[in-house]
Amino acid sequence: MATRRWQTTDATFASRPRPLTAGRIALAWLVVIGVDLFFNAGLFAGLFDQDKEPSLLPDDLLFRRIPAAYLALGVGVVALAWMLDKTGSTGRHALLRSAGSGATVGILGLGALWTALDISGLFVVAGIGVLIVQATTAGGILVSNASRRQRLVRGLLTFVILAVLGQVAANLL
Repeated sequence: MATRRWQTTDATFASRPRPLTAGRIALAWLVVIGVDLFFNAGLFAGLFDQDKEPSLLPDDLLFRRIPAAYLALGVGVVALAWMLDKTGSTGRHALLRSAGSGATVGILGLGALWTALDISGLFVVAGIGVLIVQATTAGGILVSNASRRQRLVRGLLTFVILAVLGQVAANLL
């Protein structure tokens, strides 16, 4: 009897990385926040201008709501870890599924907002792009075969580099 590609044996399931662990999820969430800092606080900071995007909240209220946005990103990382764990995704398949998840969430969420709020198409496209990068990055961390220490060092370095580059971009642009 032929087996399908998506079916796994017990040995395959046991040998693959388990994305649904607290350490992997926390590290993926931290790096997703780093991606957010790089793009939204850095590269795309100019898009968060109330004159260009009249539907945006005033800066003080916008900044007070950032923790809620980061909590939502954490929930998204948990959901992504659950999906990758349940589908047994590894390697390139995990990255493609993660990117697809980011695209789905971005298109559904930001596309729906665009129909109801006065936001530019550029804002929507940039937001979708950021969500795709965040989900793909999280997926890569969640299914990484690297040792716990290597994942931690790489994740922390990635966060710091993205946060610093975001600040550099914000000051240059």
